[in-house]
Amino acid sequence: MKKPSVSSSKKGAIFNILWLLVENPKKLDYFRQVDIKEQLIEEFGIYLDRKTIQDYLDILFELKLPFEIAHENNKGYYISNRL
Repeated sequence: MKKPSVSSSKKGAIFNILWLLVENPKKLDYFRQVDIKEQLIEEFGIYLDRKTIQDYLDILFELKLPFEIAHENNKGYYISNRL
């Protein structure tokens, strides 16, 4: 997946979060919200609070994507199955 060239606005951050989960540039097993927050700052210069990140993750769960995003309590989010 090509890295999104979305501006540093918060409007496109949902695509940036999706890219982080799919491409996993840091090779993390699980993405905690704090990991997503730090990588958004590092990769894109976007600052989001925990609540906004959670809202965007909830939206991504609802979309019919060609892969499944999963969550494990006390671990984090990850791509569980590529369809």
